[in-house]
Amino acid sequence: MLSLDSTVVEVSVRSLQVTVSALTISAVVGIPGGTWLALARFPGKRLVTA
Repeated sequence: MLSLDSTVVEVSVRSLQVTVSALTISAVVGIPGGTWLALARFPGKRLVTA
C-alpha cells in the first residue's frame, strides 16, 4: 500500500467512493425515516418498532 502503485491507488479510491456513496444513501433514507418512525403515531407502530 505504501508503494503508491497506480492499481492499488485506483482500487483504494474506488473503495472510498463506494463507501461514501453507500453512507450518503443510507443517511438520506435512514435519518428522515427514523425520525418519522419516532415521532409519528400510526396503527401498528408497536409492531414496527418492536
